Amino acid sequence: MKKANLLMVVLMVLLLSSCKYLIFSPTRYSGDNLHLLVASRESLLGVSGHYEDEVVLIEIDPYGRVLYGFLGKTFMSDDEIMAVGIIQTFDDHEVFYYDGVNMISKTFSKPKDMELLSISDIQSSFSVDDIGTLKAANDWGLPLNPEYYFSTRIEKIKPIPIKPVALSKVYSTVSSTLTSNDCLFFVKDGNGLMLYVMQEYDDGVYGDAFLVMINKNGETIPNTGIYKLTAEQVENPWEALYQFKVNNGWAFH
Repeated sequence: MKKANLLMVVLMVLLLSSCKYLIFSPTRYSGDNLHLLVASRESLLGVSGHYEDEVVLIEIDPYGRVLYGFLGKTFMSDDEIMAVGIIQTFDDHEVFYYDGVNMISKTFSKPKDMELLSISDIQSSFSVDDIGTLKAANDWGLPLNPEYYFSTRIEKIKPIPIKPVALSKVYSTVSSTLTSNDCLFFVKDGNGLMLYVMQEYDDGVYGDAFLVMINKNGETIPNTGIYKLTAEQVENPWEALYQFKVNNGWAFH
């Protein structure tokens, strides 16, 4: 092959291999405060990460903890999720928070004329007592305590740790109506446990939702690894999520 032709082939290969970075992805985060978006995505039930998700800074304590608001999409409802969260700290690669107690949330029907998320939106949705309780659970105003940190890598796109073929062996045992589109990787702990949320969906109707704990070998944890959420728990999942993690030996820090 002539050098000129070889050069052309190389250039074409480089161009094609870079196309994936040029294609728009609705589940790819961008912009500022990526660490806050990622901490929310790994904490809120059903949030896969969407380019329209928003955060707003509210307050920073003397040790650098950040109190912030979040508004984003969930694959478990046509509504969105509004939340308030606290991170302990972050660096270029990871964000650190207290797993299981770092956020409070509620479903939210976003008005068509609503502009960017504001502090006043958060204040009108959550009481002073709600936010005060959140602060207390996250040691607001106290010296940092790294031994209780849970860490998450800061990545623009939510990872997919189990390939669809392998995952099918799991969700087929949860419900016969589930497909790969009904399964969302939630978060992974330091020991390799993977938490998934799965929800039946058919012709615009949301069905039963499940928490599923999978070990590092891709197997569901025996006896305690599958939990069916009630409708109330889908709306307010925090207690159920925390207890499910405890029951399955989750590494909170």
